[in-house]
Amino acid sequence: PILGDPFYAEGAARDYPRLMLHSEQLRLRHPDGGKGMRFSSKCPF
Repeated sequence: PILGDPFYAEGAARDYPRLMLHSEQLRLRHPDGGKGMRFSSKCPF
């Protein structure tokens, strides 16, 4: 389970105010034209 998941996490793993899941980088092709796009974000926790 993911930390902070109120449905699947148990015990202390539920005791977070939000899901503790983060993707540092995301790459995809834009659906209109297929241009490659990249987004990045440092982990906030």
